[in-house]
Amino acid sequence: MRVTVPRVVNTMLSSGRLATLRTYPYKKGKRVIIKYPQGLQEKRVKAVVEEVIPNPTPEVLEQYLELSGFDTPKEWWLTACALHKTSPRYLVVLRLLG
Repeated sequence: MRVTVPRVVNTMLSSGRLATLRTYPYKKGKRVIIKYPQGLQEKRVKAVVEEVIPNPTPEVLEQYLELSGFDTPKEWWLTACALHKTSPRYLVVLRLLG
């Protein structure tokens, strides 16, 4: 899994959790490696999927907004659509390990 938006990376590293919109159906409990840019290098961190919400509504996005790194649900949704080039179907909540 790749995270490239700087403020999302900052939120993830400072809180130890991340809410992200994805097109792939991750399973609860699955361990993943998150790749993110740091300077000219690419860093990696291990995480576990805490929750997967299919077809998230704007109300659901509002509940997880603090873990996303974005200011509004609309901004979060539009950024995810631009990055994935399609509408994301899943809200995935991750917890960093170690």
